[in-house]
Amino acid sequence: MSEEHIIFERQAEAERQAEEQRKAQVEEEQRRAAETKARADAEEAQKVQELQNRSRYGR
Repeated sequence: MSEEHIIFERQAEAERQAEEQRKAQVEEEQRRAAETKARADAEEAQKVQELQNRSRYGR
């Protein structure tokens, strides 16, 4: 292989790795956002339940 071809192959591989890393980062950010939303939804549901219990049982 010529030196130019080797350089091209290395650059292409570096670009592929960078794209995989970006995809992994986006997936991680989406996972964290989903966990945060699930936690917030659970907290909200608990607050609603507590308010319903207070109004139902006068606590």
